[in-house]
Amino acid sequence: KADKAGLQMAIHAIGDRAIDQVLDCLREAKVSGALRHRIEHFEIAHEEHIKAVKSLGIVISAQPNFVSQWQMPGGMYERRLGRERWRIMNPFGKMFRENIRLAFGSDCMPLDPIYGLYGAINHPIEDNKLSAREALLAYTFGSAYAAHQEDLRGSIGVGKIANLIILSAKDLSELEKETLKVKICGMVLDGKITTMILD
Repeated sequence: KADKAGLQMAIHAIGDRAIDQVLDCLREAKVSGALRHRIEHFEIAHEEHIKAVKSLGIVISAQPNFVSQWQMPGGMYERRLGRERWRIMNPFGKMFRENIRLAFGSDCMPLDPIYGLYGAINHPIEDNKLSAREALLAYTFGSAYAAHQEDLRGSIGVGKIANLIILSAKDLSELEKETLKVKICGMVLDGKITTMILD
């Protein structure tokens, strides 16, 4: 009913059975990709889930800080879920290569997006790592796209809302290699510099 009424849905799904149920419902409803329905979290995702998400035009709203916190080798995911499930948690790289829209956020713990960037860039499964550029794209343009606001925000352009942060990293290479050392040293809100920390 939500799809037919033109309402965008955001559905939480953690675990392969939950993802199965959500995808079955979306297929049965013959949802419109134009509405950019989202699956929140999308953890423990098999290859067939990734293919289904792509064919349905679903946006994946993911939290790479979960990787930093729980998915590093020997972490909670591996200990509690086993190695097989641990390997298919948060398949960012696979989804990015399939041109699935990723929208990154923090959910609840820790909120620092730098910590999330670290998880995306240093994912313990090589195939699922993102470059610094790809991870930033998911945090910025990807999140704006998920909210149907890519014409207003999510990238720098004429006529767009100028809300952005300034990082201490001199380039993407430094951000990738020294992620956890990078600091937020400035903030621009509505085109005005509101915070500047000079070191």
